[in-house]
Amino acid sequence: MAEVVSNVKIFRQSETNVRVLPSVCRFTTIVGAMLSLDIDGRERRTETYTCLVGPLLKEHEFIGASCLASIGQLEPTTLESAQCVLDSWDAEWNERSGQVEIQVRVSAVGAAARVHILFSVTILAETPPPEA
Repeated sequence: MAEVVSNVKIFRQSETNVRVLPSVCRFTTIVGAMLSLDIDGRERRTETYTCLVGPLLKEHEFIGASCLASIGQLEPTTLESAQCVLDSWDAEWNERSGQVEIQVRVSAVGAAARVHILFSVTILAETPPPEA
Protein backbone atom coordinates (compact mmCIF):
# COMPACT_ATOMS: atom_id res chain seq x y z
CA MET A 1 0.00 0.00 0.00
CA ALA A 2 1.38 3.38 -0.98
CA GLU A 3 1.68 6.19 1.54
CA VAL A 4 0.09 9.45 0.37
CA VAL A 5 2.44 12.37 0.99
CA SER A 6 0.85 15.65 2.06
CA ASN A 7 4.10 17.57 2.66
CA VAL A 8 4.79 18.48 -0.98
CA LYS A 9 6.52 21.70 -1.98
CA ILE A 10 6.18 23.01 -5.54
CA PHE A 11 9.21 25.11 -6.54
CA ARG A 12 8.11 25.97 -10.07
CA GLN A 13 5.13 25.35 -12.34
CA SER A 14 4.86 26.57 -15.92
CA GLU A 15 2.50 26.02 -18.85
CA THR A 16 3.18 26.22 -22.57
CA ASN A 17 0.51 25.96 -25.26
CA VAL A 18 1.33 23.99 -28.41
CA ARG A 19 -0.84 24.05 -31.52
CA VAL A 20 -1.57 20.52 -32.72
CA LEU A 21 -4.21 20.76 -35.43
CA PRO A 22 -7.15 20.71 -35.03
CA SER A 23 -6.76 21.54 -31.34
CA VAL A 24 -4.36 23.14 -28.89
CA CYS A 25 -2.43 21.14 -26.30
CA ARG A 26 -0.57 22.37 -23.26
CA PHE A 27 2.56 21.17 -21.53
CA THR A 28 2.56 21.72 -17.77
CA THR A 29 5.96 21.32 -16.13
CA ILE A 30 6.19 21.06 -12.34
CA VAL A 31 9.35 20.91 -10.23
CA GLY A 32 8.89 20.04 -6.57
CA ALA A 33 9.76 17.85 -3.61
CA MET A 34 8.18 15.29 -1.33
CA LEU A 35 9.56 16.39 2.05
CA SER A 36 10.35 14.49 5.23
CA LEU A 37 9.43 10.95 4.24
CA ASP A 38 10.03 8.74 7.26
CA ILE A 39 11.74 5.48 6.43
CA ASP A 40 13.22 3.16 9.02
CA GLY A 41 16.24 1.57 7.38
CA ARG A 42 17.56 -0.52 10.29
CA GLU A 43 16.43 -3.53 8.32
CA ARG A 44 16.20 -3.31 4.54
CA ARG A 45 12.87 -1.68 3.90
CA THR A 46 11.00 -0.61 0.77
CA GLU A 47 8.25 2.02 0.81
CA THR A 48 6.07 3.50 -1.92
CA TYR A 49 5.09 7.17 -1.70
CA THR A 50 2.57 9.06 -3.84
CA CYS A 51 1.46 12.67 -4.27
CA LEU A 52 -0.95 14.54 -6.56
CA VAL A 53 0.20 17.49 -8.67
CA GLY A 54 -0.91 19.64 -11.56
CA PRO A 55 -4.17 20.98 -12.90
CA LEU A 56 -7.51 19.18 -12.67
CA LEU A 57 -8.03 17.29 -15.92
CA LYS A 58 -10.82 15.22 -17.38
CA GLU A 59 -9.96 11.81 -18.78
CA HIS A 60 -10.42 12.95 -22.41
CA GLU A 61 -8.04 15.93 -21.81
CA PHE A 62 -5.13 13.90 -20.37
CA ILE A 63 -2.68 12.69 -23.03
CA GLY A 64 0.37 11.65 -21.01
CA ALA A 65 2.90 12.42 -18.29
CA SER A 66 6.57 11.79 -17.68
CA CYS A 67 8.49 12.07 -14.43
CA LEU A 68 12.07 12.21 -13.20
CA ALA A 69 12.88 11.71 -9.51
CA SER A 70 16.01 11.85 -7.37
CA ILE A 71 17.03 11.75 -3.74
CA GLY A 72 17.50 15.32 -2.57
CA GLN A 73 18.55 14.63 1.01
CA LEU A 74 18.96 11.65 3.32
CA GLU A 75 18.86 12.26 7.07
CA PRO A 76 20.51 9.47 9.10
CA THR A 77 19.47 8.56 12.65
CA THR A 78 23.06 8.13 13.84
CA LEU A 79 26.59 8.49 12.52
CA GLU A 80 26.41 4.98 11.08
CA SER A 81 26.25 4.45 7.34
CA ALA A 82 22.97 4.68 5.48
CA GLN A 83 21.96 3.74 1.97
CA CYS A 84 18.87 4.85 0.08
CA VAL A 85 17.89 3.96 -3.49
CA LEU A 86 15.02 4.98 -5.77
CA ASP A 87 13.78 1.68 -7.17
CA SER A 88 11.17 3.17 -9.50
CA TRP A 89 9.12 6.27 -10.24
CA ASP A 90 6.13 6.96 -12.44
CA ALA A 91 3.46 9.58 -13.20
CA GLU A 92 -0.09 8.72 -14.23
CA TRP A 93 -3.47 10.43 -14.34
CA ASN A 94 -5.52 9.65 -11.21
CA GLU A 95 -9.19 9.04 -12.04
CA ARG A 96 -10.51 9.95 -8.55
CA SER A 97 -8.71 13.29 -8.20
CA GLY A 98 -8.37 14.37 -11.85
CA GLN A 99 -4.71 15.22 -11.20
CA VAL A 100 -1.47 13.47 -12.02
CA GLU A 101 -0.23 11.06 -9.36
CA ILE A 102 3.51 10.69 -8.87
CA GLN A 103 4.56 7.35 -7.39
CA VAL A 104 8.07 6.77 -6.04
CA ARG A 105 9.40 3.48 -4.63
CA VAL A 106 12.29 3.89 -2.15
CA SER A 107 14.52 1.26 -0.52
CA ALA A 108 16.66 2.05 2.51
CA VAL A 109 19.04 0.19 4.79
CA GLY A 110 21.27 1.26 7.65
CA ALA A 111 20.79 4.41 9.69
CA ALA A 112 18.33 6.01 7.23
CA ALA A 113 15.52 7.84 9.02
CA ARG A 114 14.12 10.46 6.66
CA VAL A 115 14.46 11.13 2.95
CA HIS A 116 13.48 14.06 0.71
CA ILE A 117 12.60 13.23 -2.91
CA LEU A 118 12.92 15.83 -5.68
CA PHE A 119 10.82 15.44 -8.83
CA SER A 120 10.10 17.01 -12.18
CA VAL A 121 6.92 16.05 -14.00
CA THR A 122 5.70 17.12 -17.45
CA ILE A 123 2.02 16.73 -18.27
CA LEU A 124 0.60 16.89 -21.79
CA ALA A 125 -3.12 17.70 -21.98
CA GLU A 126 -5.55 18.79 -24.64
CA THR A 127 -6.92 22.27 -24.08
CA PRO A 128 -10.70 22.45 -24.41
CA PRO A 129 -11.84 24.54 -27.40
CA PRO A 130 -13.02 28.07 -26.59
CA GLU A 131 -16.73 28.56 -26.03
CA ALA A 132 -18.43 29.98 -29.13
